[in-house]
Amino acid sequence: MALTTIAAPVLAQAPEAPRTMTDSHIERIKQNCRSAMRIIQHIHTNDGPLRVNRGQVYDSLSSKLMTPLNSRLTMNKLDASDLVRLTAQYEKTLTDFRESYKTYDNQMARVLTLDCVKQPVRFYDSVAEARQLRGTVHGHVVRLHELIDEYEAAFGTFRTQLREGNAKGGDE
Repeated sequence: MALTTIAAPVLAQAPEAPRTMTDSHIERIKQNCRSAMRIIQHIHTNDGPLRVNRGQVYDSLSSKLMTPLNSRLTMNKLDASDLVRLTAQYEKTLTDFRESYKTYDNQMARVLTLDCVKQPVRFYDSVAEARQLRGTVHGHVVRLHELIDEYEAAFGTFRTQLREGNAKGGDE
């Protein structure tokens, strides 16, 4: 997501949370608490519109391009099975994206309710969980873009076959 660079100081501090936190680590969390909370609030505030905008683009690709094209090709008795298969995978990944984003967003909201001065370990663990959930969302975004590229390539192949007269009808 575009906010990865903003999230880097807070959401990508360490690759993994240590099992036991040292006193100095806890003190650093307490000292940087206000700054961390501002950054997390900023990320949380900006993630919402970004998710809505991306979601609308992803939805439009499916509802205004993929599904109507697949239906039209099928109605014309052309074999669009690769395109239909990719659309089904895309829809499943889009659903996974929506669900994983909701889980991530709920976790970010929970982080913002914590008092990082009074509960530094819990705060750190909650941020680590948010970081992991954000990675899951990112994985779905990457997969959606891969499927878009695969759909485009499959359509290119279909178009070439159609121009060359090699497109198969669905009844053959």
